[in-house]
Amino acid sequence: MAQTLDDGRASAEHVRFASDRSRHHSYGDSSRVAHLRDAFYKTGLLITDQTTPSLSRSFDVVCDRLCLPRDSVEAFVYSSPEIQAECFSGSLDQCTVRFSSALVNLLDEAEFTFVAGHELGHFLFGHGGAQNEESSSIEHFMQLRFQEISVDRLGLIACADLKIAVQAMIKTVSGLDSQHLRFNAGQFISQLSSLSDPSQGDALGSTHPSMFMRCRALLWFSMDTEINGYPGSVDRKRIDALDKRVAADFSKYVDGPAE
Repeated sequence: MAQTLDDGRASAEHVRFASDRSRHHSYGDSSRVAHLRDAFYKTGLLITDQTTPSLSRSFDVVCDRLCLPRDSVEAFVYSSPEIQAECFSGSLDQCTVRFSSALVNLLDEAEFTFVAGHELGHFLFGHGGAQNEESSSIEHFMQLRFQEISVDRLGLIACADLKIAVQAMIKTVSGLDSQHLRFNAGQFISQLSSLSDPSQGDALGSTHPSMFMRCRALLWFSMDTEINGYPGSVDRKRIDALDKRVAADFSKYVDGPAE
């Protein structure tokens, strides 16, 4: 049966982090997004079967796993030494994603599916409008951090393997490729316990929680969720119980002073 955007959004709601309340039925400045899209066409390379077959193949896999119509997404690669990926949406039915060349060259094909799923998660969860809002409030930054937990879950569903997801995270936070790394998720996550003051783990004005918090939250999610059966295999009661543990981590390491 053909997938629709409504299918993708309904499926994503099964795994949304409970503290992520950014549900937008309309998006931000559509003319601004259209202007950005035009700029990407001029300065980037559109991901297609003809020009970037492996990346295009990865996008096909991601869209299928996330129940997202492929024609709802335009994706670009642009030249940059920065490790960066972004998702833009000016409407309810279309999004534009772009990836820096440094990021694409750093990741293998499977790791790229995690990042692509993460970025498309922002679209499926309706984060686009929230990201276009300009706000310096503590609550705004808290919501941006909560969003990352939600979209990491879709990234994991997209790549279908916790090890691959953590590898992608370690590579993006370190900038090191496979020849320099021995992947050990437990060791990576344990860095969090080395903080001299856990309440100062992340800045209140940060848009992302630390990679260590994200990896631990993703580990817990993988233990409580049958990823390959998504969305039908997801038990929302188990997710709600898990979300309380993740919220406690946020309170301990990031948001305690604000709360």
